[in-house]
Amino acid sequence: MIHINFEDIFNYEFISKYKNFVLCGEEWNGENYKFNISDSNIEFDKSGDKTLYEVIEWIKENHNEKTVRNFFEFVYENIETIFIGSFDNIRELAQNFNELSKNKEVERICKEIFNYGKLYNKREYPRFIQSILNVFYKKIKVCPYCNRQYIDVFNGTERTFDFEHHFHKSKYWIFSISLANLLPSCKSCNQRKGTIDVLSEIFLSPYEDVRVSFSIEYDEKEIGNTNSLNAIESSIKKIIVEQDRGSNVEKLYLEELYQLHKDIVAEIEFKKRAYPKIRRIFDEKTFDSLEFEEIYRLIYSNYYPISEEEFLKRPLSKLTFDIYEELNNPY
Repeated sequence: MIHINFEDIFNYEFISKYKNFVLCGEEWNGENYKFNISDSNIEFDKSGDKTLYEVIEWIKENHNEKTVRNFFEFVYENIETIFIGSFDNIRELAQNFNELSKNKEVERICKEIFNYGKLYNKREYPRFIQSILNVFYKKIKVCPYCNRQYIDVFNGTERTFDFEHHFHKSKYWIFSISLANLLPSCKSCNQRKGTIDVLSEIFLSPYEDVRVSFSIEYDEKEIGNTNSLNAIESSIKKIIVEQDRGSNVEKLYLEELYQLHKDIVAEIEFKKRAYPKIRRIFDEKTFDSLEFEEIYRLIYSNYYPISEEEFLKRPLSKLTFDIYEELNNPY
Protein backbone atom coordinates (compact mmCIF):
# COMPACT_ATOMS: atom_id res chain seq x y z
CA MET A 1 0.00 0.00 0.00
CA ILE A 2 1.24 3.47 -0.88
CA HIS A 3 0.68 6.37 1.51
CA ILE A 4 -1.10 9.45 0.12
CA ASN A 5 -2.20 12.78 1.62
CA PHE A 6 -5.75 14.10 1.34
CA GLU A 7 -4.44 17.68 1.33
CA ASP A 8 -2.16 16.89 -1.63
CA ILE A 9 -5.03 15.49 -3.70
CA PHE A 10 -7.84 18.01 -3.33
CA ASN A 11 -7.50 21.77 -3.66
CA TYR A 12 -9.81 24.37 -2.14
CA GLU A 13 -11.75 24.96 -5.37
CA PHE A 14 -12.64 21.31 -5.84
CA ILE A 15 -13.59 20.83 -2.19
CA SER A 16 -15.84 23.90 -2.33
CA LYS A 17 -17.51 22.67 -5.52
CA TYR A 18 -18.13 19.25 -3.99
CA LYS A 19 -19.57 20.74 -0.78
CA ASN A 20 -21.86 23.10 -2.68
CA PHE A 21 -23.11 20.26 -4.86
CA VAL A 22 -23.77 17.72 -2.07
CA LEU A 23 -24.92 20.02 0.73
CA CYS A 24 -26.29 23.09 -1.03
CA GLY A 25 -27.83 21.53 -4.14
CA GLU A 26 -25.79 23.49 -6.66
CA GLU A 27 -25.49 21.97 -10.13
CA TRP A 28 -22.52 19.92 -11.26
CA ASN A 29 -22.53 19.26 -15.00
CA GLY A 30 -26.25 20.06 -15.15
CA GLU A 31 -27.33 17.87 -12.23
CA ASN A 32 -28.14 18.60 -8.59
CA TYR A 33 -28.94 16.69 -5.44
CA LYS A 34 -32.36 17.63 -3.95
CA PHE A 35 -35.12 16.14 -1.76
CA ASN A 36 -38.79 16.39 -0.93
CA ILE A 37 -40.18 16.33 2.61
CA SER A 38 -43.85 15.42 2.99
CA ASP A 39 -45.63 14.08 6.08
CA SER A 40 -42.29 13.40 7.78
CA ASN A 41 -41.27 11.28 4.81
CA ILE A 42 -38.00 12.27 3.14
CA GLU A 43 -37.36 11.20 -0.42
CA PHE A 44 -34.62 11.93 -2.89
CA ASP A 45 -36.15 13.64 -5.90
CA LYS A 46 -34.42 15.46 -8.74
CA SER A 47 -37.36 17.85 -8.82
CA GLY A 48 -37.28 18.40 -5.07
CA ASP A 49 -36.68 21.79 -3.47
CA LYS A 50 -34.79 20.81 -0.29
CA THR A 51 -31.01 20.64 -0.06
CA LEU A 52 -29.30 17.98 2.00
CA TYR A 53 -28.31 20.64 4.51
CA GLU A 54 -31.97 21.66 4.92
CA VAL A 55 -33.08 18.04 5.26
CA ILE A 56 -30.59 17.37 8.06
CA GLU A 57 -31.60 20.57 9.80
CA TRP A 58 -35.31 19.66 9.49
CA ILE A 59 -34.79 16.14 10.91
CA LYS A 60 -32.91 17.31 14.00
CA GLU A 61 -35.68 19.83 14.76
CA ASN A 62 -38.86 18.03 13.70
CA HIS A 63 -38.59 14.25 13.64
CA ASN A 64 -40.97 12.55 16.08
CA GLU A 65 -38.31 10.17 17.46
CA LYS A 66 -35.85 11.61 19.96
CA THR A 67 -33.13 9.10 19.04
CA VAL A 68 -33.34 10.19 15.41
CA ARG A 69 -33.23 13.87 16.37
CA ASN A 70 -30.18 13.23 18.56
CA PHE A 71 -28.38 11.37 15.81
CA PHE A 72 -28.97 14.13 13.28
CA GLU A 73 -27.92 16.69 15.84
CA PHE A 74 -24.57 14.88 15.81
CA VAL A 75 -24.58 14.93 11.99
CA TYR A 76 -25.50 18.62 11.90
CA GLU A 77 -22.71 19.55 14.33
CA ASN A 78 -20.15 17.69 12.20
CA ILE A 79 -21.67 18.29 8.79
CA GLU A 80 -18.66 19.78 6.97
CA THR A 81 -16.28 17.26 8.50
CA ILE A 82 -18.47 14.38 7.32
CA PHE A 83 -18.58 15.51 3.70
CA ILE A 84 -15.32 17.35 3.05
CA GLY A 85 -13.15 16.69 6.11
CA SER A 86 -9.81 14.90 5.93
CA PHE A 87 -9.60 11.16 6.37
CA ASP A 88 -8.31 11.54 9.94
CA ASN A 89 -11.35 13.69 10.75
CA ILE A 90 -13.92 11.20 9.49
CA ARG A 91 -12.07 8.27 11.06
CA GLU A 92 -12.43 9.95 14.44
CA LEU A 93 -16.16 10.41 13.83
CA ALA A 94 -16.49 6.80 12.67
CA GLN A 95 -15.27 5.57 16.05
CA ASN A 96 -18.39 7.14 17.61
CA PHE A 97 -20.73 6.11 14.82
CA ASN A 98 -21.87 2.64 15.90
CA GLU A 99 -23.28 3.61 19.26
CA LEU A 100 -25.09 6.59 17.77
CA SER A 101 -26.70 4.75 14.87
CA LYS A 102 -28.33 1.62 16.31
CA ASN A 103 -31.81 2.61 15.24
CA LYS A 104 -33.82 1.30 12.27
CA GLU A 105 -35.31 4.70 11.47
CA VAL A 106 -31.86 6.31 11.50
CA GLU A 107 -30.66 3.61 9.12
CA ARG A 108 -33.64 4.05 6.81
CA ILE A 109 -33.23 7.82 6.54
CA CYS A 110 -29.44 7.65 6.14
CA LYS A 111 -29.71 5.15 3.30
CA GLU A 112 -32.06 7.52 1.52
CA ILE A 113 -30.25 10.83 1.95
CA PHE A 114 -26.58 9.73 2.03
CA ASN A 115 -26.96 7.72 -1.13
CA TYR A 116 -23.90 7.40 -3.36
CA GLY A 117 -25.95 5.81 -6.14
CA LYS A 118 -28.33 8.78 -6.37
CA LEU A 119 -25.76 11.53 -6.76
CA TYR A 120 -26.09 11.23 -10.53
CA ASN A 121 -28.37 9.57 -13.01
CA LYS A 122 -26.93 7.09 -15.52
CA ARG A 123 -26.18 9.84 -18.04
CA GLU A 124 -24.34 12.07 -15.57
CA TYR A 125 -22.69 9.37 -13.43
CA PRO A 126 -19.67 8.88 -15.74
CA ARG A 127 -18.98 12.62 -15.52
CA PHE A 128 -18.98 12.37 -11.74
CA ILE A 129 -16.54 9.46 -11.91
CA GLN A 130 -14.35 11.29 -14.41
CA SER A 131 -14.40 14.57 -12.45
CA ILE A 132 -13.14 13.01 -9.24
CA LEU A 133 -10.70 10.69 -11.00
CA ASN A 134 -9.21 13.64 -12.88
CA VAL A 135 -8.29 15.16 -9.52
CA PHE A 136 -6.80 11.91 -8.23
CA TYR A 137 -5.07 11.22 -11.52
CA LYS A 138 -2.69 14.16 -11.10
CA LYS A 139 -1.12 12.11 -8.31
CA ILE A 140 -2.38 8.53 -8.62
CA LYS A 141 -2.16 6.35 -11.73
CA VAL A 142 -2.09 2.93 -10.07
CA CYS A 143 -4.10 1.26 -7.32
CA PRO A 144 -2.80 2.66 -4.00
CA TYR A 145 -3.78 -0.53 -2.16
CA CYS A 146 -1.80 -3.11 -4.16
CA ASN A 147 0.40 -1.03 -6.50
CA ARG A 148 -0.22 -3.70 -9.16
CA GLN A 149 -2.71 -2.27 -11.65
CA TYR A 150 -3.42 0.99 -13.47
CA ILE A 151 -6.61 2.90 -12.74
CA ASP A 152 -8.13 4.58 -15.77
CA VAL A 153 -11.25 5.57 -17.73
CA PHE A 154 -11.57 4.60 -21.39
CA ASN A 155 -14.20 5.15 -24.08
CA GLY A 156 -15.41 8.03 -21.95
CA THR A 157 -17.43 5.83 -19.58
CA GLU A 158 -15.72 2.45 -19.08
CA ARG A 159 -13.24 2.19 -16.22
CA THR A 160 -10.62 -0.15 -14.87
CA PHE A 161 -11.19 0.82 -11.24
CA ASP A 162 -13.81 1.15 -8.52
CA PHE A 163 -14.31 3.85 -5.94
CA GLU A 164 -13.52 2.04 -2.72
CA HIS A 165 -15.59 3.16 0.27
CA HIS A 166 -13.10 2.61 3.06
CA PHE A 167 -15.88 2.95 5.63
CA HIS A 168 -18.29 0.73 3.75
CA LYS A 169 -21.54 2.37 2.72
CA SER A 170 -23.57 -0.66 3.83
CA LYS A 171 -22.72 0.13 7.46
CA TYR A 172 -21.21 3.60 7.79
CA TRP A 173 -24.04 5.28 5.88
CA ILE A 174 -23.18 8.88 6.70
CA PHE A 175 -19.78 8.49 5.00
CA SER A 176 -21.06 7.03 1.73
CA ILE A 177 -20.61 10.39 -0.05
CA SER A 178 -17.73 11.72 2.05
CA LEU A 179 -14.96 12.93 -0.25
CA ALA A 180 -12.21 11.37 1.87
CA ASN A 181 -14.06 8.05 1.82
CA LEU A 182 -13.93 7.71 -1.98
CA LEU A 183 -10.62 6.21 -3.05
CA PRO A 184 -9.91 4.80 -6.51
CA SER A 185 -8.75 1.20 -6.28
CA CYS A 186 -8.43 -1.63 -8.73
CA LYS A 187 -11.47 -3.87 -8.95
CA SER A 188 -9.57 -6.79 -7.37
CA CYS A 189 -8.71 -4.89 -4.20
CA ASN A 190 -12.21 -3.43 -3.90
CA GLN A 191 -13.78 -6.86 -4.26
CA ARG A 192 -11.47 -8.50 -1.72
CA LYS A 193 -11.85 -5.69 0.78
CA GLY A 194 -15.62 -5.93 0.45
CA THR A 195 -17.61 -4.98 3.54
CA ILE A 196 -14.79 -5.41 6.06
CA ASP A 197 -15.33 -3.32 9.18
CA VAL A 198 -12.08 -1.42 8.98
CA LEU A 199 -12.10 -0.40 12.64
CA SER A 200 -12.60 -3.84 14.19
CA GLU A 201 -10.22 -5.60 11.76
CA ILE A 202 -7.69 -2.74 11.59
CA PHE A 203 -7.77 -2.52 7.83
CA LEU A 204 -5.94 0.68 6.91
CA SER A 205 -6.52 3.32 4.25
CA PRO A 206 -3.71 4.71 2.08
CA TYR A 207 -4.50 8.02 3.80
CA GLU A 208 -3.06 6.53 7.00
CA ASP A 209 0.65 6.44 7.69
CA VAL A 210 1.47 2.81 6.98
CA ARG A 211 4.46 1.16 5.35
CA VAL A 212 4.58 -1.93 3.16
CA SER A 213 7.92 -3.49 2.22
CA PHE A 214 9.07 -6.27 -0.08
CA SER A 215 11.97 -8.67 0.30
CA ILE A 216 13.05 -11.90 -1.38
CA GLU A 217 13.74 -15.36 -0.01
CA TYR A 218 16.16 -17.20 -2.28
CA ASP A 219 17.31 -20.78 -2.46
CA GLU A 220 20.96 -19.98 -1.76
CA LYS A 221 22.19 -23.23 -3.30
CA GLU A 222 20.36 -22.48 -6.53
CA ILE A 223 21.19 -18.82 -7.03
CA GLY A 224 24.96 -18.92 -6.46
CA ASN A 225 26.78 -16.83 -9.02
CA THR A 226 24.67 -17.82 -11.99
CA ASN A 227 24.07 -15.27 -14.72
CA SER A 228 21.21 -17.25 -16.23
CA LEU A 229 17.89 -15.42 -16.05
CA ASN A 230 15.93 -18.66 -15.86
CA ALA A 231 18.16 -19.98 -13.08
CA ILE A 232 17.75 -16.77 -11.09
CA GLU A 233 13.97 -16.98 -11.40
CA SER A 234 13.82 -20.63 -10.36
CA SER A 235 15.96 -19.83 -7.29
CA ILE A 236 13.36 -17.39 -5.89
CA LYS A 237 11.48 -19.24 -3.18
CA LYS A 238 9.19 -16.43 -2.10
CA ILE A 239 8.43 -12.73 -2.41
CA ILE A 240 7.79 -11.56 1.16
CA VAL A 241 5.26 -8.75 1.66
CA GLU A 242 5.18 -7.08 5.08
CA GLN A 243 3.11 -4.23 6.52
CA ASP A 244 4.09 -2.47 9.73
CA ARG A 245 0.49 -2.59 11.07
CA GLY A 246 -3.00 -3.49 9.94
CA SER A 247 -4.47 -6.50 8.13
CA ASN A 248 -4.33 -5.28 4.50
CA VAL A 249 -1.70 -7.74 3.25
CA GLU A 250 -3.68 -10.66 4.65
CA LYS A 251 -7.16 -9.44 3.63
CA LEU A 252 -6.14 -8.45 0.09
CA TYR A 253 -4.03 -11.61 -0.39
CA LEU A 254 -1.13 -9.40 -1.45
CA GLU A 255 1.62 -11.88 -0.68
CA GLU A 256 -0.10 -14.60 -2.71
CA LEU A 257 -0.69 -12.18 -5.60
CA TYR A 258 2.89 -10.95 -5.63
CA GLN A 259 4.21 -14.48 -6.16
CA LEU A 260 3.05 -13.92 -9.76
CA HIS A 261 5.82 -11.38 -10.16
CA LYS A 262 8.90 -13.51 -9.53
CA ASP A 263 9.84 -12.87 -13.15
CA ILE A 264 10.10 -9.13 -12.43
CA VAL A 265 12.35 -9.77 -9.43
CA ALA A 266 14.53 -12.13 -11.46
CA GLU A 267 14.91 -9.50 -14.19
CA ILE A 268 16.01 -6.90 -11.62
CA GLU A 269 18.62 -9.30 -10.23
CA PHE A 270 19.75 -10.21 -13.75
CA LYS A 271 20.06 -6.58 -14.86
CA LYS A 272 22.13 -5.74 -11.80
CA ARG A 273 24.52 -8.56 -12.58
CA ALA A 274 24.60 -7.59 -16.25
CA TYR A 275 25.10 -3.87 -15.52
CA PRO A 276 28.77 -3.72 -16.75
CA LYS A 277 27.71 -5.34 -20.04
CA ILE A 278 24.74 -2.98 -20.40
CA ARG A 279 27.02 -0.01 -19.88
CA ARG A 280 29.37 -1.17 -22.62
CA ILE A 281 26.48 -1.40 -25.09
CA PHE A 282 26.09 2.38 -24.94
CA ASP A 283 28.56 5.02 -25.98
CA GLU A 284 30.38 5.65 -22.67
CA LYS A 285 30.32 9.44 -23.05
CA THR A 286 26.55 9.38 -23.60
CA PHE A 287 26.01 6.96 -20.72
CA ASP A 288 28.16 8.98 -18.33
CA SER A 289 26.19 12.13 -19.13
CA LEU A 290 22.95 10.61 -17.86
CA GLU A 291 21.57 11.45 -14.43
CA PHE A 292 21.26 8.56 -11.97
CA GLU A 293 17.45 8.73 -12.18
CA GLU A 294 17.66 8.32 -15.97
CA ILE A 295 20.01 5.35 -15.72
CA TYR A 296 17.77 3.73 -13.09
CA ARG A 297 14.71 4.19 -15.29
CA LEU A 298 16.52 2.96 -18.38
CA ILE A 299 17.77 -0.23 -16.76
CA TYR A 300 14.99 -1.05 -14.30
CA SER A 301 12.02 0.34 -16.29
CA ASN A 302 10.89 2.37 -13.32
CA TYR A 303 11.02 5.89 -11.89
CA TYR A 304 13.60 6.44 -9.19
CA PRO A 305 11.55 7.55 -6.17
CA ILE A 306 12.62 10.72 -4.46
CA SER A 307 9.25 10.71 -2.70
CA GLU A 308 6.41 8.22 -2.34
CA GLU A 309 4.51 10.03 -5.10
CA GLU A 310 6.73 8.24 -7.61
CA PHE A 311 5.34 4.87 -6.47
CA LEU A 312 1.90 5.98 -7.65
CA LYS A 313 3.00 6.43 -11.28
CA ARG A 314 3.65 2.85 -12.37
CA PRO A 315 2.56 -0.66 -11.35
CA LEU A 316 4.98 -2.68 -9.18
CA SER A 317 7.15 0.39 -8.60
CA LYS A 318 7.41 -0.22 -4.83
CA LEU A 319 8.45 -3.83 -5.41
CA THR A 320 11.04 -2.73 -7.96
CA PHE A 321 12.48 -0.11 -5.65
CA ASP A 322 12.63 -2.36 -2.58
CA ILE A 323 14.37 -5.14 -4.50
CA TYR A 324 16.82 -2.67 -6.01
CA GLU A 325 17.59 -1.38 -2.48
CA GLU A 326 17.96 -4.92 -1.12
CA LEU A 327 20.39 -5.87 -3.88
CA ASN A 328 22.48 -2.77 -3.29
CA ASN A 329 22.35 -3.00 0.50
CA PRO A 330 22.59 -6.74 1.18
CA TYR A 331 23.49 -6.35 4.88
